[in-house]
This record gives sequence, C-alpha cells and structure tokens, in this order.
Amino acid sequence: MVAGPQPRSSDSTPKKTSLIDTSHRHAIVTPVRRHLFVCTNARSSGKPACGASGSDVLIAEVQRRLLARGATDVLVTPCGCLGPCFDGPTAVVYPDGVWYGGLTPDDADGLVEHLIDGKPVEAKIMEPPGS
Repeated sequence: MVAGPQPRSSDSTPKKTSLIDTSHRHAIVTPVRRHLFVCTNARSSGKPACGASGSDVLIAEVQRRLLARGATDVLVTPCGCLGPCFDGPTAVVYPDGVWYGGLTPDDADGLVEHLIDGKPVEAKIMEPPGS
C-alpha cells in the first residue's frame, strides 16, 4: 500500500489524522431504565434449551411491541445460557432482578408492561438460579 501525502499543520509537520469519527461524542444518550435479557441458547446436551423453545420469537414480539409504544429507554438483549434450562425460555430484567421462566410469545405484552411501567408478570416469576 502506498501512502499519499500527509496532512501538514502550519509549521509543516505532519498532522495526526483519525480514522475514528468522533463528531458524535457529545450526543445526548437516553438512560436505560430497564434491560431484559432473554436466553437464546440453542445447545442441547440432553436437556431442554431456551433457543429451541421459542425465545427468538418472544424477543421479536417484545421488541415489536416496544417499538409500537415508542419506548426508547428500555432494552431487550438475547443472551447465552442463564442457567435454569428446564424452565425455559428464561429471562431476567435488570436492575429489578426479576427472573422469568416458561415464557411464550403470549407473554410479550406483560414483559413490555414490566419494562415500561415496572409491573412484573407475576404468573411467570421464578426464583433466581441458586436461591
């Protein structure tokens, strides 16, 4: 690769150029109130796996409903194994620390209510792993 001429400052010394766009550094970032992590682990070592139990569809439904409501201060993130495979699909909401098990796409509205309004889906709450 042949380097072209280097930009020069007024004293004719080469200027450092950046390949990173820093023009957005002062952008306003909306703080995240709640964050839903949903297990999408698809590995099966002889026990159930959340990914095979429909967690991808659940995530899509939750995200679709959040978009419809214009929620910009909550997040939904697929993640690896959360631990309780037999109770899947499983999820956890932070910072609340509320764990859910046996979720289906029909639970999307309730999860959205929890994320936006802080109202947990009582029927789907499970004990955290190891408690």
